Amino acid sequence: MQGLAGVRQWWSERRLLYVAVGTVGLGSWLAVVILGSLAVPAGEDFGEPFISIIGLPICAAAANLCYATATDINTSSERGSPNRNLVIFGIWFSVALTALPGMWAALAWMVTVVRGTPIL
Repeated sequence: MQGLAGVRQWWSERRLLYVAVGTVGLGSWLAVVILGSLAVPAGEDFGEPFISIIGLPICAAAANLCYATATDINTSSERGSPNRNLVIFGIWFSVALTALPGMWAALAWMVTVVRGTPIL
């Protein structure tokens, strides 16, 4: 595989790996909705509901933008060969970042269970 077109094709073939980011994002969102609601008193919101609704599509768009940007960085800096480390780092970084809200909700829920009272 040679040249910029080959690098773009290589990245395009690996875009399906970003399904992992979407899967983690959906799990993180569910954790915020379910565990977050269990961590606060009845009638209170763990997070801003409007952000919860629009956050998932915004995160998906941001992940796609970052993936496209990484492709551009790779094509401009590698002189025609794909950077496997860049795609691996990008996916792991995106998965970790996407998991943070769900991990925060799980931690809040665990604190609530241990203390026996909601966090707020």
